Amino acid sequence: MEYPTTKSSQLPDQRKIAYCEYGEPNSQPVFFFHGTPGSRYEPLFGHQAALKNGIRLIAPDRPGIGGSDYQENRSLLDWTEDVNQIADQLGISTFGVMGASGGGPHALACAYSIPKRLRFTILLGSWAPILRSGLAEFMAPLDQFFSRLAARSTFLFSLPFYWFVLSSRYLSPGLFVKSMDSSLCEADRKILENQQVATLFQEDVRESFAQAVRGPAEEAIMLYGEWGFELSDIKAPVQILHGEQDKFAPYPFAEYIHENLPDSRLISYQEEGHLFFTQSFDEIFNHLA
Repeated sequence: MEYPTTKSSQLPDQRKIAYCEYGEPNSQPVFFFHGTPGSRYEPLFGHQAALKNGIRLIAPDRPGIGGSDYQENRSLLDWTEDVNQIADQLGISTFGVMGASGGGPHALACAYSIPKRLRFTILLGSWAPILRSGLAEFMAPLDQFFSRLAARSTFLFSLPFYWFVLSSRYLSPGLFVKSMDSSLCEADRKILENQQVATLFQEDVRESFAQAVRGPAEEAIMLYGEWGFELSDIKAPVQILHGEQDKFAPYPFAEYIHENLPDSRLISYQEEGHLFFTQSFDEIFNHLA
């Protein structure tokens, strides 16, 4: 697989945001927000489908992740201003946003903060606001452990992330996938049996930690905490696509988001898990059309 050229956008505060583009360059612009951990390489799964369906996917690394400069004490709503700036520099007035996993809350932040610029908002196996929702009980044991650490110590929370750094850099793709087996449902395991998919999955995580653990770890802590807005205050329509077998972001997350948004539609993938979107971009883009 060929990775696209990395481009960058210089923001007014002199930070650099790295991004890649996929699909058809002169077509409908869609910002794709990667997972946590993840990177600008994630939409490579959807490049051919974007070409086929006339979609221009713009995938930025978030601050402190991949090739984007770190931002101190950033919030979800800070990200919406970064997206505004990138869109302005690219000459894009309106666009869609798609957020996968930890990118989902970032898409919701855009739907809350800049709804007039959005043509649509799509969540793909999105994370939910667990702090006050009672959703922690549905999480995998590893994620429950992380949620407890997030509330107690940034330093202790960051330590397990070094395993991601080492495993993504030094294990084979097969062993890397096996190391996360407890968080994979059967559908996800089947997807990752494909050597090409497993390799890209590992590279995506490896690139997320290009600047070590600080950026991804602080983002995860942010997602476990207060988001800075209420789902009930989002007036823009939101489409929620979620695998019912998902272990990374359990299906009750999708149900909670759907029940608390004023205008949303929930589309369930009954036999799929967290990684369903990597194999479903053509269907997703057809759905948009």
